[in-house]
Amino acid sequence: MHLRIFQVLSLGADVLPEYKLQSPRIHKWTILHYSPFKAVWDWIILLLVMYTAIFTPYVAAFLLGEPDFSSRKSKNYTDDPIVIIDLIVDVTFVIDILINFRTTYVNSNDEVVSHPGKIAVHYLRGWFLIDLVAAIPFDLLLFGSDTDETTTLIGLLKAARLLRLVRVARKIDRYSEYGAAVLLLLMATFALIAHWLACI
Repeated sequence: MHLRIFQVLSLGADVLPEYKLQSPRIHKWTILHYSPFKAVWDWIILLLVMYTAIFTPYVAAFLLGEPDFSSRKSKNYTDDPIVIIDLIVDVTFVIDILINFRTTYVNSNDEVVSHPGKIAVHYLRGWFLIDLVAAIPFDLLLFGSDTDETTTLIGLLKAARLLRLVRVARKIDRYSEYGAAVLLLLMATFALIAHWLACI
């Protein structure tokens, strides 16, 4: 029963079958991709990606164009709650990259790969580039440049974070067998698209 609940809650792409749930030999500081910690961490990342998908277009469409936005931000960078939350999101995404470099995966032979070198190569060939682009704090890198061109550029670059939605879509594809979950995901998708169109 507990295993079934954990499999439903886990966002991992390759949760091991029940007969393979014995503890494999892993290197130090390596995280099992089906561990409770990784399941909780994936949910945290999912929530942050959803925050990004909602607030990044809103900020780019409505706040970056305000005349006092740049001057308000340049007075004290940490006064704006949205800026602080964005900084937390950036730091969390960087930590997620480090965690992914230490997380096991299942190869084509249905074996758990725990060797750090193989994990790193697998991640570099997979989602590393998308995760890296999503984690770059573009507003910090361009801090102090208050021109309209820079403001527009920041908005476009921050929109690159939405690429993480592709990864999330792949992870939540496992819920396609649950009718209620499919309906909920469809409603959320339509609401998100409507939000983006309204921002545009």
